[in-house]
Amino acid sequence: ELNLNDTFFSTSYLLRRAFNDQWLARLLEMDEPDIEVFATETGAHAGSLSALRRKLLYLEDCDYTVRSRSDDPVRDIVALLEKGEHVVVQFGPRHRLRDYMLVANLLTRRIHEKYTERSELARSNGAGERRALVVVLEEAHKFLNPQAAKQSIFGTIAREMRKFGVSLLVIDQRPSSIDSEVMSQLGTRISGLLTDENDIAAVLSGTSDRSSLRGMLASLEPSQQCLVVGHAIPMPMILRTREYSFELGKLLDGKGPSAAATGDLFMVAGRRKGLT
Repeated sequence: ELNLNDTFFSTSYLLRRAFNDQWLARLLEMDEPDIEVFATETGAHAGSLSALRRKLLYLEDCDYTVRSRSDDPVRDIVALLEKGEHVVVQFGPRHRLRDYMLVANLLTRRIHEKYTERSELARSNGAGERRALVVVLEEAHKFLNPQAAKQSIFGTIAREMRKFGVSLLVIDQRPSSIDSEVMSQLGTRISGLLTDENDIAAVLSGTSDRSSLRGMLASLEPSQQCLVVGHAIPMPMILRTREYSFELGKLLDGKGPSAAATGDLFMVAGRRKGLT
């Protein structure tokens, strides 16, 4: 999203080595003479420093960022997840994809770090399993297209985090836009009616008897029917979904099994928003 290359990576490394956790604030405070002095002292390229500063200046105008604070919101969110609380991250229509990418990366990288560290500690101590966690991605192709997937840790979560109790729930209406490597890791797929050939091929990738499943997809009604295929069930089947209502919420409140308990990976795809 910021069009950064390897030069910016090495430049940020030099800044971090010089200023520790304050490297970003110190960079944004620099003027041209400060940049020249820093480049002379550390061997950094002055042009790369100036370019990196320009690309990161947008952070000062973001309404969700501050220079410093005593508490740690990311740590607090992870603590809520560990207690079994649900956390929804949503900005609104004014924000761009880079805002979501930044915050999603901060959260999921911390989740990856904490769940990996504590799961390995629990296993070494002979303790029980950690609380399972499901990370849900709405409009997933924005985070998991071939370009964006390489900028985030979601691909790593899909490949490696099941053994640590973290699953990825992918929700999207254009599954063909999702990186093929991530798609190959989705163990259970729930799909509504799809008409685009590329989307159908993406949903059925890695499955056996595709011709039969393609026929089942084509036979779905436009609403309240879905095809379930994958690890969660012994054979593919078509299901009719319940009408989403307040009464259904009361009926299921606290009674349904946790989706995270399966330690599986899911894919939900469909043209109609209601099916997702």
